[in-house]
Amino acid sequence: MPGTGAGPGRAHLTWATATGAVAIARFAHNEYLQTAAELGIVGLVLLLALLAAVASSLRQGRAGPAPPPVFAGGAAALVALTVHGLFDFGWHVPVIPLVAAALVGIAIEPPSETSRKA
Repeated sequence: MPGTGAGPGRAHLTWATATGAVAIARFAHNEYLQTAAELGIVGLVLLLALLAAVASSLRQGRAGPAPPPVFAGGAAALVALTVHGLFDFGWHVPVIPLVAAALVGIAIEPPSETSRKA
């Protein structure tokens, strides 16, 4: 179902091979396609919104307290992880999103005092 997806862990991808046989796979080896298959268009839009929010935070974090090499390394690692998601199905290994969250925490600027009081 395109709108809602098959549900987490329930996607079965089928296609016809060159010989005419039907092949079935559980994983797309593409995080974005896997998300669309499991969670539908809504899940894919939410994933893309999360990536856009992280990118926006990183843009604002360039002038933050992290030294330029630390920021550049963290941002480069996050870009590599995002691109890698096009070719592999690794984000479902729990340590990978945890490392990504730590990199975001290192690279972004903490909230200012005025925004904390509001």
